[in-house]
Amino acid sequence: MSKRGYWIMGGVAAAVLALFVGTSVDFPASGDKAAGTIVPAERYRAPQPNEVKLNGGSTGTATGPLPTPQVGNAGGPGNAGGPANAGGPGNAGGPGYAGGPGNAAIVR
Repeated sequence: MSKRGYWIMGGVAAAVLALFVGTSVDFPASGDKAAGTIVPAERYRAPQPNEVKLNGGSTGTATGPLPTPQVGNAGGPGNAGGPANAGGPGNAGGPGYAGGPGNAAIVR
């Protein structure tokens, strides 16, 4: 048998083994085996400031005059901006080009 045949046979055997293990293992646990699993936590609820006990034992929101709103303090002045940065020096100009030779004059 060639090496390729051995690789194919090994892959088929691994797939059969994975299928067998996947169907025989009970993961995650269910039913009676599920003892000790994590459940959502029950959150603490603080009493509400306007909560009132009613005759039936249920709670409701108190009604009555609303408190007068308080006026806050005005904000302070903002900070002044800092000085600007000075500009950098300009670049020096490049050297000029020398003129070309003139044309010779024709004398007659």
